Amino acid sequence: MRRILKSPCALRSALCALLLAAICLLPAASWAALAISPTAVSITRILGQALPPAQSVQVSVASGQVWQICDAMPWADTAMPGGSGASCPPNQGGWQRTDSGSLTITPNATMAGLAAGTYQDQITVTAGSEVFVLPVTVAVSAGLPPSGGASGLGLQFLPEPGGSILLWWSPITVSAAGNPIPPPLYRIMRRRQQDVLYAELAAGVASPIYQDKQVLRGEAYCYMVYAYLPQQSERGQSAPGNEICVLAVHGQ
Repeated sequence: MRRILKSPCALRSALCALLLAAICLLPAASWAALAISPTAVSITRILGQALPPAQSVQVSVASGQVWQICDAMPWADTAMPGGSGASCPPNQGGWQRTDSGSLTITPNATMAGLAAGTYQDQITVTAGSEVFVLPVTVAVSAGLPPSGGASGLGLQFLPEPGGSILLWWSPITVSAAGNPIPPPLYRIMRRRQQDVLYAELAAGVASPIYQDKQVLRGEAYCYMVYAYLPQQSERGQSAPGNEICVLAVHGQ
């Protein structure tokens, strides 16, 4: 019986051929062609205050891929830097462009006329055969209730996907003897009802409004807001008179 000996090069070639064939058999959809961040947009509007700022959404596609957006939101305008007009269904406006980019969502005059409540709409993003529906939620609050004095603290549960709690408060002053006082920054503390100690939720908040998205439906939360000057690296905080705890129970 004859034995046929194959050289190492021949064996290596055969192995590479098998490996190449196996790679070719892998599913073609291993990589997604469309990626969006964030995957949902939340806009908070306080009656009596200026409209909220525009928000940006990043859209990533394969090089050379054309993508477009379409929407019919009455209370916000969409735009796409570097884009041009797109063909959308009736009563919808849209934009399109090639390669990755961003879209902006800017509150308009119609939002200024909305009554207190929650409003929902969507933006449809299309890239080739892939379609992503981007939910947009607007929460309109009646504003700070007349309680708690200069450091009054109000809150509202927003029934958006996952739920969140909106906090707002009257501006808190921080004294600095003999020095000009810049606008303060805010430090937000939170605890659950069953806990004893507070933990820092956020710091360096520049405006008297904050949306807490780290909440669980059915839980009860307590909040405190402190003010401190930007140059105070140790976060010298406002006096206890500017601290008010609010218990928030949400969910049914």
